[in-house]
Amino acid sequence: MIRPLLYERQLVTKVQRELASAQQFQVATAMVSVAGVEWIHRSIEQCMEKGGSGRILFGIDLPSDPKAIERLRDIATEYSGQLELKYFRPLKNRIFHPKLFLFRTRSGKTSAIIGSSNLTGGGLTENYEANVWVQTSALANELADYFDEHFEGAYSSRVTSEWIASYRKEWQQRKKLLDRLRRLRQKSQAIARKHVGKSYSAKRIKGYRLAFTGGISDWPRSSRLYPLVRRLGGEIVEIKQISTANCLIHAELMGGRKTTRKLRGARHFHIPIITEEDFWALVRKEETIRRRRLKVGVGSRKTGLRH
Repeated sequence: MIRPLLYERQLVTKVQRELASAQQFQVATAMVSVAGVEWIHRSIEQCMEKGGSGRILFGIDLPSDPKAIERLRDIATEYSGQLELKYFRPLKNRIFHPKLFLFRTRSGKTSAIIGSSNLTGGGLTENYEANVWVQTSALANELADYFDEHFEGAYSSRVTSEWIASYRKEWQQRKKLLDRLRRLRQKSQAIARKHVGKSYSAKRIKGYRLAFTGGISDWPRSSRLYPLVRRLGGEIVEIKQISTANCLIHAELMGGRKTTRKLRGARHFHIPIITEEDFWALVRKEETIRRRRLKVGVGSRKTGLRH
């Protein structure tokens, strides 16, 4: 059986549960970060506390954080003989790039999670990632053979204090370049977003019918989001009335088939689709207009002018 893990927290929830209940686990990841280790360290400890064991193999071609490596090494030291930690040294011009979690339960059942997510906070919870949970033993065992070949082979090495000290110096040098690359990426994203939402000719919320798909973090629809839209003079449209909407807001948190249905409906009826970011820009604009009108109203009462 194969099941997709596509949306927010599906992946990290499954990884945490499988790690905590596993008798054995293996992780191969191209990159580790402090946030990624924070998401799973307690589950690893729960596995160890029950007498389980694990092996983690990470790459250094991408900027694996030395602090994250040290945190994993601390766990391996605490549970000596149960958790093994290695880094991979590829041949020149090749990159170690797998994202693989393998689990074996106490009853002997094997499963795997494989896809695009590294052991980072973004990979586990924030980025747009695609992973699958594989419950087919034959396939999981073949992936386990792949892991063993790399973990036990000549290109992997155990993490030592001396190596971490050397790697930390190199990482600090790379970090300056990575920070510059991140700023350039953000600049490119800003350019890409510049013209988003231009098809929404209304440029307002007041007097228009808005539909939403996906979710907005910390903004539950019934208690916060919809009341905000109504307070600003807008009207909410549900999926059955999608053809009457003036605009569909595609929120950041994905929603699977329900989201896809609304998106397809909007495309069919030629309804403009904008991002969550563009929606908040409209909110700010609407609130600015309201403040200006209130200010003018107060000024008119003071001077006795009529409009």
